[in-house]
Amino acid sequence: MGPNNSDAWAAKADILCSMGMYEIAIRCRDRSLAINPDNMLTWMTRGNALKALGRTTEAEVDFTKAKELGYTS
Repeated sequence: MGPNNSDAWAAKADILCSMGMYEIAIRCRDRSLAINPDNMLTWMTRGNALKALGRTTEAEVDFTKAKELGYTS
């Protein structure tokens, strides 16, 4: 898992979220999505991090994108 691996960035973001470091986690998810923009789970989890920060409008955009890509809860 090198630094340009989408899954590696997403995994790092998961760890950061578990520590409450949402801003940094969002940046990691951005890196992941730059590599693989069709990852519906990354869009959903990015939305969750945004929501945790109270950024609900941005979160809804991510949730919509995840659903467009086939995410179902």
